[in-house]
Amino acid sequence: MNQKNAAKQATTADQTPQHPSIGRRLASFIYDTFLLFGCSFIATMPLVIATDSEKTTQGWPFTFYILTVCFLFLGYCWTHGGQTLGMKVWKIKVVQEDGSPMNWHSAFTRFIAALANLALLGIGYLWVFFDPKKQALHDRLSHSHLILEENVKGKKS
Repeated sequence: MNQKNAAKQATTADQTPQHPSIGRRLASFIYDTFLLFGCSFIATMPLVIATDSEKTTQGWPFTFYILTVCFLFLGYCWTHGGQTLGMKVWKIKVVQEDGSPMNWHSAFTRFIAALANLALLGIGYLWVFFDPKKQALHDRLSHSHLILEENVKGKKS
């Protein structure tokens, strides 16, 4: 069974999708933040070694470079399986509103909106408390939502 059919099966009338709690979202976010620090460190090393200068890691070009590395990591995970490592650990999966896998356009929108959310001190996460699908602002803007992985694979007995 492919992912799209599995996700659609999870939204049938007898089994509505379960959405992760804010605590589970936060735990996944923290887990992935450590991974992004590692990716950023690895991406920075060649620049510092090649230029033999710490000044390489200053300014907007470097910030743009690191954000691009972070987007490529997250975007790849979201578009190829719907899960980062932190999401896998916490059994969370991101899908489009119709249950299909994320595409790169939606992943980019989600990433930019999540950055804006972080810049606003996470205010967009408050939307989770009022939204019936438990979508944060970046979920709504990217037409995606998070579901618990058990819903995709079916209930375990």
